[in-house]
Amino acid sequence: MKLMYLGNRLQDKITLRSVAWPFMQELAEKTHKTIELSTLDRDQLILIEQIEGTEGVRLYSRVGSGYPYFHAVGVGKIYLAHMDLEKRKKVLHKIGLPAVTEHTITNMDKLEVELLKVRENGYAFEDQELRKGVRRVTAPIYGFRNDLAGCIGIAATIFSFELEHREDLGRMAVQTANKISYRMGKEK
Repeated sequence: MKLMYLGNRLQDKITLRSVAWPFMQELAEKTHKTIELSTLDRDQLILIEQIEGTEGVRLYSRVGSGYPYFHAVGVGKIYLAHMDLEKRKKVLHKIGLPAVTEHTITNMDKLEVELLKVRENGYAFEDQELRKGVRRVTAPIYGFRNDLAGCIGIAATIFSFELEHREDLGRMAVQTANKISYRMGKEK
């Protein structure tokens, strides 16, 4: 049974990657920024695919690498925003809210306000919270049971991702996530 479970989990990740790839390429061509596909695997946020931006600056994220803190990265904020309050409190109590950079949200009330914005906007914004000098917008991708299957993100340095671009890039991430979700069989 354990092998069947592992096989199904792996198949879900392969399906997400293969469905998302052409949409990721399209988004990369439009934005010239790094496009990331992430998911949750056994309580660990994992980068499962990436297209590097063409702006000449590498972000040093590798496929297969994990994000250690949910509160400090856009994809983590998406997953936290989709949890019910009790589960979210349990998760955050377990991992804490450590400062990864001086921009990381370390106050639970401020984080709850941020998660409310995620739900309202349909995307998460990360402003140098995990890595100094990097901004990211991330939007949720849903599977055929309308469950959260993963996230698509647009990442770049603060020099090419200015704050005034946040809403436009957020909208583009949401549009791309919606296309992938429908291809994954999300119920309408």
